[in-house]
Amino acid sequence: FFYNFNRSVQTLICLGVVGTAYRVQKEYLPYFTKSLNSLEQKSLIVAVISIYCGLCFLTDELNRTTQILLFCLMLATNLYFLSFWLYKAFEKFPDYLQIQQPRLYRKLRLTRKAKIHDIDSLTAKGGGKLAKLPSISNEQENLKFSPQKIVFQDPIRISDKGDRVSEESFEASF
Repeated sequence: FFYNFNRSVQTLICLGVVGTAYRVQKEYLPYFTKSLNSLEQKSLIVAVISIYCGLCFLTDELNRTTQILLFCLMLATNLYFLSFWLYKAFEKFPDYLQIQQPRLYRKLRLTRKAKIHDIDSLTAKGGGKLAKLPSISNEQENLKFSPQKIVFQDPIRISDKGDRVSEESFEASF
């Protein structure tokens, strides 16, 4: 459809489409997390800057210094977005690993420590029977005790950014 137009008009239409996508993104925030919405908005801003600078390159009226400055602007914004994307990807990688590969996650020792510091203190020396049960504070309400085992439950952990991280429980028998 737009093949009949020259490159400048095609680029302006592309700029309008990406600009409209940015406005819609900013208005409706379609993703469930702030970080994904922020990432999408930054990618659209970088796309607008890159398209606009590319549009300037289509004209032959720019001197060499201006071309270099526009290229540096395009490069800087794209490097900024790439570094932001890598930061967010590495920030979310432990959460992804915990959900998708829990065994590998535990082997890499990325898991949280249990809230009870010393399980051996719960067992009687020599007999292996359950000793006196500790009182449960508000911090430890996710621990359930039965006569012969302790069940550690972490039903749904919510990260600082509001993302759901895991549904996991494990038992320690005596």
